[in-house]
Amino acid sequence: MPESWKQQFVTYLQESTTATSLIWQALAVKDQNLPSRIYKYRCDNPYTRANLDADSIWTCSPALYNDPYDSWLSMPTNVLAQLLEHSLKKNTANAEKYLDGISQIAISTVQNLKIFRDLAKVCSFSEVHDSILMWSHYSDHHRGLCIEYDLTILPYHHSFRRNLYPVFYSADLYDLSKFAEALAGPSQGFRPYMPLLAMLYKFDGWQYEREWRFVREVPQVQADAPASAPVPSRIFLGARFDDSASKELLAICQKKHIPLFKMKMADDKYKLQVTDFS
Repeated sequence: MPESWKQQFVTYLQESTTATSLIWQALAVKDQNLPSRIYKYRCDNPYTRANLDADSIWTCSPALYNDPYDSWLSMPTNVLAQLLEHSLKKNTANAEKYLDGISQIAISTVQNLKIFRDLAKVCSFSEVHDSILMWSHYSDHHRGLCIEYDLTILPYHHSFRRNLYPVFYSADLYDLSKFAEALAGPSQGFRPYMPLLAMLYKFDGWQYEREWRFVREVPQVQADAPASAPVPSRIFLGARFDDSASKELLAICQKKHIPLFKMKMADDKYKLQVTDFS
């Protein structure tokens, strides 16, 4: 994590407790470092066209993502047991009553962690629009499109902007030990944003995606659904995009006055270049 602002953002969320919330400091740091534009790679299909026409994005549980480790929330049982045992020794006077209470909290929290991925709805974006790999993986082998959203024109309080978070890449799963420690300590030490942080950590093999993700939490497990989004600022068509087979997509862009461009393969290097679409 080379960028210092990212470390500051993580620290604010990690150290934020129910007694001392640092969420506004974290959001301020994040907002100051938002990319000016973000990109969504898509196939040209009825779902993409419906989202474009309705000014929406599709949000789903990260449990459905192609990476089985995405937003993987796990708490080592041995760590939790050790913390509870240590805390119990400090409360021997009311051991039976204390153990019953803290055990219920622990059980409840572990259960909540298991369903947290289903309570979160996520949509992934990238900082770049010319990734050969992402065009290959997410845009139908360069036959699809890449949608650009200009964040500079959105006010600070806009829900699309406010719910965007950076993704961090690591070789290790996010450590939830401090989250577990709060179960065995005073309630004011509870760290509510650590599960969110765990959802923002991914295996470092995905680093090429340079991901930002839109994250919203729903009050109960429910079906995946669209979320409101701004009108795209530009759309890039893939190098293999078939103009004649995508009249509906082109009509939507024309209706919404979305500028269209097309990616072209460079002749002298492995590089995609942006060209005018006509």
